[in-house]
Amino acid sequence: MKATDSSSVVVLDTNVYRRLGRGRSDHDAQRKGRGLASRDALGGVQALLHPFVILELVSHLADIQDPEWTDCRAALIVAWHHCQTESDEESKFLAVINDSETAICRLAYQLDPPGHAAVSERLATLCKRVATSSPEEAKTLGHSDLVLWSNQAAEIENEFVSDMMQHIIREHIPDAVAWDALKRDPAKRRELWKS
Repeated sequence: MKATDSSSVVVLDTNVYRRLGRGRSDHDAQRKGRGLASRDALGGVQALLHPFVILELVSHLADIQDPEWTDCRAALIVAWHHCQTESDEESKFLAVINDSETAICRLAYQLDPPGHAAVSERLATLCKRVATSSPEEAKTLGHSDLVLWSNQAAEIENEFVSDMMQHIIREHIPDAVAWDALKRDPAKRRELWKS
């Protein structure tokens, strides 16, 4: 992981990388990532990878029966080749953007939250391991580590869903039990958009 010197950056989300990796062989995924990086470089742009993108893609690699396993692995290959900062094979780094908590802590307190840099580093290392391994090797890459990250992704997603239900939906419809509560109540929906 290394900072970039580019004045312009691009950050793609998980769904974009999934779409870019869908149906690609390892070779095609590498070519796609390198092609994106070359075009970015021509424009003076450096691609940065968000740690949550890595986390979301890696979460599908814990179970080789996951129907998204192949495409998410290809997406990580595209991302790895798109977001590198060095051309020398031995000194390649993955350019990773700070997660939102780190960015806010740095702006507000000039401090990094404990452990966030280490998590980003571990995810960047895992991305490299997945992206530079053969499909056969990827199936056995630190299975317990992949399960840990998959569980972490599920926990974050569940927490997000719970927070949105509690602080968005139930703020306007206190007895709501489902996401479509706002859809079923046009007056409350209009009230939400006005706030």
